[in-house]
Amino acid sequence: MMIHRFLLFTLLVVLSALVPALFATAQETARPLTFSGPRFLVEDLTADFHSDGRLLVVAGKIKNLSFTKVRGYVTVYLKNAHHDVIRAVEVEVNDNHPILTGQAAPFETTANIEGIKGLANVSVEFVETNRGNF
Repeated sequence: MMIHRFLLFTLLVVLSALVPALFATAQETARPLTFSGPRFLVEDLTADFHSDGRLLVVAGKIKNLSFTKVRGYVTVYLKNAHHDVIRAVEVEVNDNHPILTGQAAPFETTANIEGIKGLANVSVEFVETNRGNF
């Protein structure tokens, strides 16, 4: 009888610890899931060879989709057909002035591609360097 009471007491202690945890778990899963979409968009991207074929001019705009003004630069990746980076070039966006919310700002760079074999495509990545009040 004594062992029976001890087991019953142990079971009640374990249940008293588990019941609040079950409700906490239910509350955790009841919260809405959050989703973060893109904060920047590359627009009007062009990559044109100069007439002599040794220079590649890459230009475009970065649109700020975030809720604050931002500042940053673009990394232009020159890639081969296997999407391996052959060369990377960094260029300021908007002459290093802030890009306001909802606005698009220009960038342009010229890369000497003489001697580069297998250039097949160009991709662009915006790197944010400053946000908010500046």
